[in-house]
Amino acid sequence: MNRLIKSVLVVLCLIPVVWFLGRPGVLIDGSDTNFPLDPVGWFGRRLFVWNSALNAGYDFSASTAGTVFHLVQVVPSLVGASLQVTEIISLVFWFSAILLAAFFLARTLVPKNPMLQILFASIYAINPYMFNTWENAKVSNISLVLALPLFVNLIISLNQNKISLAKGILLSTFFGLLISGAGINPAYFVVFSLVFWICAIVYWKSIFKSILMFLIVILVNAFWILPTGNFVFGNIGPF
Repeated sequence: MNRLIKSVLVVLCLIPVVWFLGRPGVLIDGSDTNFPLDPVGWFGRRLFVWNSALNAGYDFSASTAGTVFHLVQVVPSLVGASLQVTEIISLVFWFSAILLAAFFLARTLVPKNPMLQILFASIYAINPYMFNTWENAKVSNISLVLALPLFVNLIISLNQNKISLAKGILLSTFFGLLISGAGINPAYFVVFSLVFWICAIVYWKSIFKSILMFLIVILVNAFWILPTGNFVFGNIGPF
């Protein structure tokens, strides 16, 4: 990757910073926005499957899926960063992750065309669908959009023997944590699963490796899949 491409990527990754220029102390927040005014307390609640904050409490199983996403907000908060700086760090982290995931997928698909790689990554991270996602910092949307290019690239790389099975296992474990936020709205995890298997079937030579990768993803996400499944199916009564 030459210096110009790296410079362009750095500039693009810092786009969320522009949203706060000239607005000291201002936050992107609201009733439908996943940025807490108490990052540490908000994160702590994600460690439990029941929330007692309202009335007699309510099931919180699916929300445990946001643990990894909100961990990114906890770290700067613990070292004394302001709420605005904490939010900027969080948005830059996830925006950069999506942009770079798309870029590296483009490098696999069109390895000899840097300009097309940048264009693909830019359109993937900056488009009308994503505008509302960033406005509300929707965890499920962000996790899904991030996971898709990561796993498509992983399946292609395994199919072409560009990476070893051991490295594939490590990557799928890490990527599995990144997709966990989709569990807040399980329908997004279903979408991820469908895309994963469509890609796995297309690149059928690595189908057994793909099965192993998917099982790892399920195991990594068991911390929210099991309690959510227990709540959903445990509350379905007889007709």
